[in-house]
Amino acid sequence: MWRDAYHPDLVSKRKLNVSSTSRPYQICLLSICRIIETTQIDRKKYPFAKTNCSFIIKTCDNEEFLFEAENENERNRTVNLWKLVVARLASQAVIGNGEEMLGEFFVSPNNYYIRTILC
Repeated sequence: MWRDAYHPDLVSKRKLNVSSTSRPYQICLLSICRIIETTQIDRKKYPFAKTNCSFIIKTCDNEEFLFEAENENERNRTVNLWKLVVARLASQAVIGNGEEMLGEFFVSPNNYYIRTILC
């Protein structure tokens, strides 16, 4: 995942952004609103990201996370798979099927559905 390259508020303190030196960002699956291929990239924030290999995850908290895949085909595959995972999780949450949602996404590491989607 790409992170902001420039942080003007930290220049005067001569410090790096904490997010670039500590643990990675976290994204709550239920907060994901959109997963889209990039058409433009803000070069001030992400100077080295490749437009044709990148995608953005947008959350309901108005956060954006830029990811880059190995190539365009891998990006398209990843975007489609994540859309399926988020849609399935959201549908389970909406219909109130909490037991099924827990079993499918959070309990069993050998779950067939997730293993099939991510393989």
